[in-house]
Amino acid sequence: MENVDVSVIIVNYNTKELLSTCLKSIYKNTKDVNIEILISDNGSIDGSIDYIKEKYPDVILIENKKNLGFGAANNVALSKACGKYVLFLNSDTVINNNAIKIFYDFFELNNSKNELGAIGCNLQDEDFKYTHSYGNFPTLKSSFRYLCDIFIKNIVKTFLYFIKYEYKTTPPKIEPYYGDVDYITGADLFMLNNENAYFNEKFFLYYEETFLEYQLLKKGLRRVLINGPEIQHLTRGGKKKNFRELFLSRSFTESFQSMTLYYKLIGKNLSALFVAILITLIYLNPLFLPLNFSIIGKVWRRLNAG
Repeated sequence: MENVDVSVIIVNYNTKELLSTCLKSIYKNTKDVNIEILISDNGSIDGSIDYIKEKYPDVILIENKKNLGFGAANNVALSKACGKYVLFLNSDTVINNNAIKIFYDFFELNNSKNELGAIGCNLQDEDFKYTHSYGNFPTLKSSFRYLCDIFIKNIVKTFLYFIKYEYKTTPPKIEPYYGDVDYITGADLFMLNNENAYFNEKFFLYYEETFLEYQLLKKGLRRVLINGPEIQHLTRGGKKKNFRELFLSRSFTESFQSMTLYYKLIGKNLSALFVAILITLIYLNPLFLPLNFSIIGKVWRRLNAG
């Protein structure tokens, strides 16, 4: 495809219904910019493949034979993308205005000094409340506080689990922010289509965008949240997990493994070791038997993956 302005890349793994909503929103609201859509499917078995082929024959569908992980699946699609720019977009997002054109125009008008690395926007949840859209690069201090908080809550929740009391928390209110940030979440990441856009495939899930944007920082490239695009980032829904199920879920355990790997890859070996020890203490909870030892083993293998 010639003269493509933006390649929209979506990784799909058994999210047929969410993907359908996402694609409809893109086609409905995108105007005055030439796009192509690439879907990198990680071996879905929910009918996603047949649905895309039937309903969206113009979409470039990449059928990975297995779940490659988020970064690797994006990289496969990126290698085939023709656009000047790339928008990494989660399948559980909904575009509510001409967001892709707004991203495109901002990059075109504000990169005369070649200092922009990535841009994104303030995401909203299903209730149109602002949700997690960016963050600070992890430090040993921030990770220590985070893991200690989890460790303490782990003990409290274990007690409450045994007495069958449901522990509930109220998420903090998030205000929108515009300007330079450390990293933008991978749910909506707009970049030039070049070597800087490739993810490190050692990350299976989580922290891949954090590490990618840490590399942008080292190259002197800015990461900026802009005003204008309106994108919702929905939750996957499904069966609500109890405390034990949540801690043993793949998404939760992968985040801990990737945290350890992140420190290893940025050259902070002592921080990686300290984080691995704290995670081990968290999973030495008898409530997590027998899977906890497998999880602990994976964390320590990530420590040696650099």
